[in-house]
Amino acid sequence: MKSLFASTLFLSLFVGLNAFDVAIPYDDAQQNPQYCIIFQGNATGTIEYETSDNKTANFDFEVDETSVNVSGTCIDVKKNVSSEAFSVDFLIKGSSPTVRQWKLTAEFAHDEKQQKNFVLSNLGLFVYIPDHLNSTDQTVKYVLDKSDEAWDASDENGFTCSESPFYLVQKSNGPALKATVKFEKVRVLAFARVPQPSFPKDQIFEQCNLDTKTSDLVPIIVGACLAGLVIVVLVAYLIGRARARRQGYASV
Repeated sequence: MKSLFASTLFLSLFVGLNAFDVAIPYDDAQQNPQYCIIFQGNATGTIEYETSDNKTANFDFEVDETSVNVSGTCIDVKKNVSSEAFSVDFLIKGSSPTVRQWKLTAEFAHDEKQQKNFVLSNLGLFVYIPDHLNSTDQTVKYVLDKSDEAWDASDENGFTCSESPFYLVQKSNGPALKATVKFEKVRVLAFARVPQPSFPKDQIFEQCNLDTKTSDLVPIIVGACLAGLVIVVLVAYLIGRARARRQGYASV
């Protein structure tokens, strides 16, 4: 079972974080803007690619949050399912501004059967592999294969997770190249109508299972530390008392 937390509890976690923000507006709300998707987090990852000598190599990347361009759609219908999506065009950190941007796309579905207001239904990564890596392909598209846990939430809640990895595979007839995209300090809200491009102050978030387990461990660890401290103090007291008795007997 997921834990629920108010947004104010998370503000301190984002201080100093190199995160990028997403806010997707409705097309029909130009006079009084409203937003369907709000996202905050940062992303790193690793892609596999094939070199010119037919070997598989890895390349690590990190999203340069200063280069992000955001786009998206609110309330679309795909295969009779309501969906929303956002795309982030970005440069990888350390690259030249003249290179082409990569694209990260996240799609959300409204899942009434599981009583979920939103669930992440797909994640895609389109990359331009740097020339110096000697890749056989200049571009590669990776699509979602599996994840440790999907982003989802019920009612009007958002979703949050300190670390959320996704595992992707190449979408082509070539070798089964893989990629990993790891999001950190994630907060996301979809199928919403909020009047500002940020999370409401009273927004409730559902924690991922990883954070829920960590939260459950905190009181156990604190309790064990306090118990250990009590034992240390008690032993010190008994040793001091024994020494005082011995000194009293010696003086007699």
